Amino acid sequence: MQISGKELAKTVVLWAGEEMILAVLPGPNHVRLEKLGTELGKSVRLATEQEFSSLFLPV
Repeated sequence: MQISGKELAKTVVLWAGEEMILAVLPGPNHVRLEKLGTELGKSVRLATEQEFSSLFLPV
């Protein structure tokens, strides 16, 4: 079974100021950090795996 990337959603873990957030977007899309930061009025950056791994249960 093949599924197009357009049919999938992905999450990206980000820091928005001092708050960790999740962005959910279509599979082939990318987060535009500068634009998102402007919209939120905060500095936005990708969170590292080390920063967010403790928030999720092990698989």
